[in-house]
This record gives sequence, structure tokens and C-alpha cells, in this order.
Amino acid sequence: EVITPERKMLLNEAAKAVEIANTSSQNRRKESLKSFDEWMKKTQNELKQNPDFLDPAGLIAYLPFDRLNFENNTTTLANKRWNACTLHQSPKPVQKAKFGGGIRIENNAFAELPEFGEFEHDQTFTLSAWIKTSVKNLGGAILSKMNEANKYRGYDLWMDAGRVGTHIVHAWPENALKIVSKKTIPLNKWVHLCISYNGNRNPDAVGIYIDGVKQEKIIAQNSLKADTIKTDNPFRIGRRFNSGQVNGTEIDEVRVYNRSLSKDEVQTIMYLPYKNVPLPTGLNFGLNFDSFKENKTEDMTNSKRLFALHGQAKQTQIGKLGGGFKIEKNGFLESKDVGKLEHNQAFSWSFWIKTPKKLTGAILSKMDESKKHRGYDIWFEDGKIGMHLVNEFPNNALRAVTNKPIPLNQWHHLTITYNGKRKGSGLKVYLNGKNQLMQVTHDSLSKTISTTKTFRIGRRFNGAATNGLEIDELRMYSRVLHSGEIERLGYIESIHPLLEGKSKKLNPAERNLLVNYYLNRHDPSYKKVQAVLAGKRKALNDLKNQKLTSMVMGDNPANKMRKTYVLMRGQYSAPDKSKEIQPDTPSFLPPMNKDLPKNRLGLAKWLMDKDHPLTARVTVNRYWQTIFGRPLVTTPGDFGSQGSWPSHPNLLSWLADDFISNGWNVKRTVKQMVMSSTYRQASVTRPEHREKDPMNLYHARAPRFRLMGEFVRDNALAISGLLNRTFGGPGVKPYQPPGLWNEVSLNGGRRFVRDQGEKLYRRSMYTYWKRSAPHPGLMAFDTPTRETCTLQRQRTNTPMQALVTLNDEQFVEASRVFAERILKRPAKSFHERLEWAFELATGHPADAFRQKVIKDSYHSQLKVFEQDPGRAADLLKIGESPRDESLDKNQHAAWTILCSMILNLDEAMNRE
Repeated sequence: EVITPERKMLLNEAAKAVEIANTSSQNRRKESLKSFDEWMKKTQNELKQNPDFLDPAGLIAYLPFDRLNFENNTTTLANKRWNACTLHQSPKPVQKAKFGGGIRIENNAFAELPEFGEFEHDQTFTLSAWIKTSVKNLGGAILSKMNEANKYRGYDLWMDAGRVGTHIVHAWPENALKIVSKKTIPLNKWVHLCISYNGNRNPDAVGIYIDGVKQEKIIAQNSLKADTIKTDNPFRIGRRFNSGQVNGTEIDEVRVYNRSLSKDEVQTIMYLPYKNVPLPTGLNFGLNFDSFKENKTEDMTNSKRLFALHGQAKQTQIGKLGGGFKIEKNGFLESKDVGKLEHNQAFSWSFWIKTPKKLTGAILSKMDESKKHRGYDIWFEDGKIGMHLVNEFPNNALRAVTNKPIPLNQWHHLTITYNGKRKGSGLKVYLNGKNQLMQVTHDSLSKTISTTKTFRIGRRFNGAATNGLEIDELRMYSRVLHSGEIERLGYIESIHPLLEGKSKKLNPAERNLLVNYYLNRHDPSYKKVQAVLAGKRKALNDLKNQKLTSMVMGDNPANKMRKTYVLMRGQYSAPDKSKEIQPDTPSFLPPMNKDLPKNRLGLAKWLMDKDHPLTARVTVNRYWQTIFGRPLVTTPGDFGSQGSWPSHPNLLSWLADDFISNGWNVKRTVKQMVMSSTYRQASVTRPEHREKDPMNLYHARAPRFRLMGEFVRDNALAISGLLNRTFGGPGVKPYQPPGLWNEVSLNGGRRFVRDQGEKLYRRSMYTYWKRSAPHPGLMAFDTPTRETCTLQRQRTNTPMQALVTLNDEQFVEASRVFAERILKRPAKSFHERLEWAFELATGHPADAFRQKVIKDSYHSQLKVFEQDPGRAADLLKIGESPRDESLDKNQHAAWTILCSMILNLDEAMNRE
């Protein structure tokens, strides 16, 4: 990345803003410690009386479906204050639902709470359930209290073609609210759904959550008024009262609250059932990093097994759960007693990680680099997660890497499993519970990976440190964990156990965890400053990510490079394998340095060598051609013996040498050319110049040539004031005649859909380019089709070009907006307006002849439009940009014709 002074200034300003926001956050944290201690004492007392005290308040019904009685068609509520739920038409029991038991809706079965769930249009409530369905585009009610016979009065948690939504209805559709998510839910997978409503009767009153993530919404109906939504019908699970069955769907953990839960609370109730799910068995060792004594921390399964801290690595007071561990300045954590694994042994690793940047190096390892990397590691490769299991690298090894890097500056739960079958397919990586797509690059493991080197966290034995990495809750299991166990490890409850003890027994990391919990849930001022801090950090990260990158293919390893042979009679299918060809540069050019590799990297370095005779010369020659219309070497694609001799060889050499000496700085070289006295000359010539130098090879005058096609369009947009000067972004589709793509699209499937708004006025370089149907307005001005490389463009002069600039919608609109710009500018007379417009478009004032012609044209056109106002209205409708209706239509139309004339003058379309 090249850091310009402007970018450096922006980065510094953004970093300073983060620093200020972070200071405010820390100050608020200190101010809140007294109130935290008071809350701590109160909470500990409350928990002794009510173990669910910390759960979100307002729970009025909870159905885990763990205690089904199909003989009596009932199930008990976990909250014993409420009546039992009754089962109808025999919903099927699910023994292994999301958490314990559940029910499956089939044959229109349902569950019912007869006297429950009476909410009003101005009351708050939350509906929550886990579901799994095999039905594509599922439609129906998961939870409902509704009367279809009374215009669907009531409410529901509804599935709409696979999307999650709700109806809140007095009378459908004239007095109702219907909101659905844009996103659909996946099939055959447990998903947590939640609808919250704050009683305000508008779309913003509804929150839709899928797996704890707030969804973008579609407003399907928004007409709810202050009329009752109450109904005497029962609360049902799996259908409405008479319709909307969700057959083929499993349901578990239904919860109803009499308040609108926040996003954090929705995530809390999503994970609440995990408290009753035991942790996986088979734990070999684990570290929580909460306590260090004399630079050592204990294995959570065996206090006699110690891990020693080396170098600048350190414990952090705020990890994911309590304390954490951070790698700095090549420090690491080490143990001689753990981590012994074999190539045919199943295992699983689980831990939380956070990274400040895309790292490359070892997260953890037990590896001997001196013995061809024998051992194993879990590895970062440019932010992507991978693992090596190695006997001898690369010939006897297993290596796999995920396709995508992990997001930065946030905690992620990572699990890696291996089934011991010595195949890449047996290695899995789960990020936040989701199986990641991977590439297996080496899949030849067949022998031992055992090594006597120690187990280390934060590096390999001799290097590959991951400085900046934070890690917490590390666990190693001696078996493969299944997806449910991996999910369970992603939720480790630590708040309740800590609050059951006394504050003075907490170590600093544990106290920090509780302080964070208190601040994020009970201190609004802290949440505000944290929101500001998060915004500043996002702005800084977005700025850091705004850099140019190039996609570059990698070379094969040296031992796998494809061999190249002489082709007999040039036939690709007849190589002479007795004549192998080695990669090298042409013999007529300077040889490649012996230290350079014979690959693309070596070729690139050879091309950019300061002693290379061609690269810089060819490059500056092309820039000169773009700016002056004619290159110094008139055969820009041939600098050899068949090419032309440079008109100014010393100038070409000086430009090339200066280009190299200043770091191949294109901007600087172009600036030198356009600020030179040669470029700033007028194109006016004298007889003696024409006689001595008719081709202007010696630049006694400025060249005169028509602008390139892209510049003709951009120039018209810039003069009118329409040009969108935004840099970067995807291609856009400006105006073009309809139907051009129809004949060249395969099966007629692709149709040109014109963009709207600011996209219509972007620079021409951003125009979407279809090689079989290029933009016709640009093609008329000799823009290449891009099917082949073009070193020099043609410059033609055809009637079609005038037809484009006079009639194309883009140019007519530019003329209209240019005219509007002229009329809105304060001026005392027609002559003053004309002088300003002409000079803006051409760079010089109009002479007397042009002024007379344009003025006569104006009066004649104005007369035409005054006699037929409809023609003026039709002309001013062209183009999507809005017109200033305060302007007189006839004058505006007449000036539009004048602007079209001015934009079509040679002076406006040529470099002079």
C-alpha cells in the first residue's frame, strides 16, 4: 500500500478520534465502579432467593416440551404459575430437539394455551421459539392468538414464504400491521426466531430476529390504528385458530414475554437453554487464562500441569470470558506436558480468538522446523485459518486452509476437528459454530507427526509468531466434537458462578468480567460512550480497508513447475520432450540478474530494473501520446529495428530516467508534461512553421486533435455540471438505445437495464462494457471494443459523431442542464450570459461572427417555442435529472438549443 500525505493525515485524525473516545470510555468505567459494587451486593442477595434473577424480566410463558404426556395430551409449563399446555391431533414427540424434547407439527396438529396471551395494540410483548423445517418457502403460524372469522383479529409469529414476520391486526387488511424479514431461514437446521413489539403501532415498533441477529424488514401492511386486537380465541403453537398450519416443522423452547426485549436480551434468551446442557466429555486439557502466578497458569483439568509464560506475551484483564492471553513481541506460552498427538488420532481444539489485522503465523503448535516441520500447528495465513499435520513437509503432510479470513477486532469462537483418518476431508474448521469452506493443498499424510518439541501458544518452536493475537478459553478434546457440542462450547456461562461467590474472592480478570456485564446492561451513559467508540473504530477500520489491492496468481512450487518443450512444427500437441526449454529473457535484451528467480517475480523485477532499456521509455512514450496526441516514437508497439526513430531521443531518455529516479511516479510525470511550456502553447500556426514542419514533429505549436470518446462525453457532463466525480465502484449503465443487447445475449436472457440517479453521470471509464455490444455513443468516437489490445486509437470524423452529440439523450440532457446553469447565473444581458457560457465550454471568448450567429439562432428558436409551447415541454422532458420549474420554459428550451450548438463546436470537442 502507498500512503499518500492526504491518506496519512486522514488515518492520523481517525486514530486520534478513537483515542479520545477510548479515554471517555475508560473515564466512565472508573466513575461507575461505586455503583457496580452496590449492584453486586444487591444481585448476590437476589440470586439466593431467585436463581433466574439475571434472566430477562417479563417471562409469562415458557414451553421447553421436555415433559410430554401423550396419553393425556398435555405438557407442563416450566413456569408453574401457568396452566398446562394441551396437545391436539397428536403432534409427534421429538426426542432430540434443539434442547432436549420438542414437538413436530404434522397432519395439522398443534398445541394450545386456552386462557393466555391477551395483548393489546398498545402493549409490549415478545414471542420467541426455536424451529427446524424441511418445507421450502414455509408459510404459516409458529405462534398465534388470532380469530380468522373476525377479520384475523389478533397477532402471530408468522412464516411468509420462508421469511419471518408478524401480523398485528384489528381488521385485515384495512386496520393491520404486517412486517416480514427480507431474509429467509435455512432448511433442515434449527433456527431461533424472535418477534418483539413495543406498542407504537408502526413498522419501527417491530423487531425481527433470526439467530439473535436483527433483520432488515419488508413493510407489507401499515394501517394499524388505535383499535383493539384482543380475541377470545386460545393461544396456539403450530397454527392459527383454523388455518396457517406449519406441517413438517419441529418446535422447541417457546417463550413469551410481556415486554419488548432489546437486541442483547434476545441474544440472552437464545442462549439461556444452554445453561442446562452439559459441556462435552473427553477434555484432555484446558486454559481459561484467568489467573497467573509467577508467570505460570494452571491446566483447568490438572493443577499440577503448568504453562510458563515467555517474553512479552501477557495476561489481559479483559478477555472473552474473564482474563485472556495476548501475544506481543514474539512472546509465547509453553508446556512440556500436553499436546501429544498422532497422525491417526482424533482430536478437537476449541478456543476464542481476536485479531487486530490479517495475521500470518501459528496460533498454537507442537512442531520441529529443523525436521521438515514435523508436528502440527493451527495456523493463520493472511487472516485465514488453517492447520498443518506433518511428517515431512511437503511430501508427507496434510495442509488445509479456509477460503475466507476471519473478521478483525472482534471475538470469534473457533473449533478445529480431525477424525484421525489421515485425509484432508477429515479436517474441519468451525467459526462461531459454522462449518467453513476449505482448500486442501497437501493431502499425503501417512506417517507419524510425533515430536519432542514443546507445545507452544503464539508461535512455532523457532518462529512464526502471531503478535497482536488475543486468545481465551482454550480446550483440547481427545475426540471429534459434533456440531451440537461445538455450539455448546460457544456459550460458556460465567456470570452466575461468579456472582454466587463474594467480591473479595474474585481475581482481577473475573472482576473485570462482572464490571463489563454491569456496564453493558445497567449503565446507559457507558453504553452511549461505547457506541461512540465503536463508531470511531469502525470509521478507522473502514479507512484502513480503503486501499488498492491486486489479485495475483501464485506460482507452483519449484518441484511442480510445468515443463516446457520445443514444439515440432509449432504444433501444441507435438512437443519434442528431448528438448526442454528453461525460462529466460530474450537474448537481445540485457540478461536477468543471476540472483533473480526464473519465475514471474523475477521477470517483474527484471522489467522494473533501472538499467532496463525499454520499460520506462515505452511507458513515458505512451503518456506523451495520450497528452500530446502523437508519441515521441510513432510506433509505440515497436521499439525495435522495424520501428521508427524517436523524434526527440534525448528527451525520451531524460523522461524515462526521471520517471525511474522518482519511484515510477505516474502522477508526477504527467504533471511535468501538462505544466511544460510545450503543452501550454496555442495550436495557432504560422506559414513558415507549416512549411518547415507540416507534421509538427518538433512541437513549435500545440497539437490539435479531437478528444477521445470518453472525454467527449465527460467534457459535456462536466460543462453542464452533471458529472459525478466519485472515484471507484462497480460499472454503471448510462443512457443507450433500447434492445441493443437482445440479439447478442445467449438465449436472450440478458437485457440492458439502465441505471438511475447519480450513476447516469459517472465518468465514462466506469461504463459497463459488454464486448459483443459496446456502448454505441462511445463507439461512434472510435473507442476500442476491448476485444484486443489497442496501442493507438483511430481518429475519424464521421456524420454519426454529430448525430450522437446532437441527439443522444445524454448530450441533450447535458445541454438542458447547461442551459439551466446559464439562466440561473446572475447576468445583466444576453451578451454577458453568452460570453460566460462560450468561454466555459471552449476556453476562449466568442468572436463577433460567432456571437451574431448564436444570437440570431436564439431569437429564431425562442420564436418557434413561443408559437408551439408543447415542443419546448417535450425537449425539457429529456433526461432523468429534474428541471428547475421556476425557469421560463420557452427561454430554457431556446438556450438548450444554443448549448447544444456550443457543445458541438470544434473548439469544445478538440484539444487546441
